[in-house]
Parts: sequence; structure tokens; C-alpha cells
Amino acid sequence: MQVQLSQLTAYLPPASIRSVLLIPFEDQELPDQIRQLYPHAAYSVLLKKDLSGLTVGAMLRAIRSRCSDLILASLHGSTVPRSLSSIHLLLSLSGSGHALVRTDESSLEQVHRLKFLASIGLHAASGLLTILASYLRVTFQLLRLSLDGDGNSFARAREKKVLFLRADLGGRIRAGGSISHV
Repeated sequence: MQVQLSQLTAYLPPASIRSVLLIPFEDQELPDQIRQLYPHAAYSVLLKKDLSGLTVGAMLRAIRSRCSDLILASLHGSTVPRSLSSIHLLLSLSGSGHALVRTDESSLEQVHRLKFLASIGLHAASGLLTILASYLRVTFQLLRLSLDGDGNSFARAREKKVLFLRADLGGRIRAGGSISHV
């Protein structure tokens, strides 16, 4: 759900927000804008330098240790391409009552914890099933290739056929690199 920054107090009334955690990254305007909208809330700001070099677990501990009713992270004005899904995951696990991501100058995107975590679970299950199906397909194809015509002689079939399966190619294939050598 998209919320306009100017309409944030209609969505989350100031009386319901006692503490705010801001993670502005490069967004210099966010802290002042949120302080104007929620003048009586206690503020905590985690800057980019506070989070850089930390493991995911350490980031989560740093965020969760600052108990807040509202957590806001900003991708607006970012010089580093941050993944929206990684910010959603971080905010989903923050433990705050409300979580929002600033995606552009005037828009905030609400992070739905249950919906996001369920989506991750479904994608993980789908990926595992795809891996399992691929593994079984390759296993059966290799088994079929290893048998010769009568279906019983493994030794003779292995002498006749050569199979080179390269399983360590992660990412890009570069011309002239190790992919061209057997």
C-alpha cells in the first residue's frame, strides 16, 4: 500500500506513535520531515555509517534494540542501488509496530510483515522444488545415458560415452575463461 508523505499522519495519527526509528541512508530530508509530522515522538536515527560493515544479524540486533512504534527507511536519493526486498526483509524483522519505506520524494510504501514473509516462504519452497525437479531430471537422464542398448551393461557404456557437466558456473560466463577449457 502506498502512502503519501503528506498524508502520513492521517494513516498513522501522531497520538499513536511514541517512538520512531529512522534509517535514512542518503536521504538528508527524511529526519526533519518526520519530526515535523510527529513532534512529540522520541527519535532514534541509524545512519548508513552505523550499519556499514555489520552482518545481517548485527544489523537486526541494532535495529531491534531500539524498540519503536514506527520504523522508516529511505531509498530516495540513494547513490547505492539497494534492493527493495532486502529493505522489506530488514524492516519486517525489526519488531516495530509499523514499517514504511520511502521510495521517492513523496511516496512511502507500507511493509506488510506477514505478507512479505509468506511470500519469501513461497518463493523458497518454489525454488527448492525447482532444484529437486532439476536434480531428478538430470539424474534420470544420466542414468539413461549410462546404459547401453540392452540396459544391463554399465561398464561398456561408460567407456563409450564422455560426459562433462560443469556445475560450478555461478553468474556470468566470460569468453576465453575456464569455460572454454575441458
